[in-house]
Amino acid sequence: MTDAAASNDFPRSAAIMEVLPLSLVDGVIRLLLLADMPLQVGWHAEVHPNEVACRLVAEFGLTPVIAHSTSWRHEPHRVILTYAAIVEPPEDLPHMLSVRPVERRDLARGSALRAPAAIGVAQVVEHALRHLSWLTRDDEHIRGALDEPWLRALADYPPEPFRPFEGSSA
Repeated sequence: MTDAAASNDFPRSAAIMEVLPLSLVDGVIRLLLLADMPLQVGWHAEVHPNEVACRLVAEFGLTPVIAHSTSWRHEPHRVILTYAAIVEPPEDLPHMLSVRPVERRDLARGSALRAPAAIGVAQVVEHALRHLSWLTRDDEHIRGALDEPWLRALADYPPEPFRPFEGSSA
């Protein structure tokens, strides 16, 4: 089998790095968006994803405090790896970025063998904040990187206990 034939046998997906820059202003968690979308860039595995996430937020003049992988999802023809990046509140917001207060959302739920049919950005943000909240209790590096206002804000996102998968009788 030739390399060309082998490459046609398997579907290929583009790997996308998505970063959710989050800042805290007056106790309110805010999401910084590019044209109402998270920051996204193509990503190649030769570069560590933490480095890509930090470099991407820096490209927009933001200073990362924490960059942590929080989730991944599949969309047609691509896999998206999502990082939550807690950033210092920018003194001057770059003109291409907008700021939105984070609102609570229910998580997207799938089944034991299938991902949710649709996952919105707000649900990814909710998942990321719950993940970071858990890490403040479990990871000394994450806890140590955050100041008291961030720890208080994340305390509002306690990780919830296991919920049965859709269609489960439990």
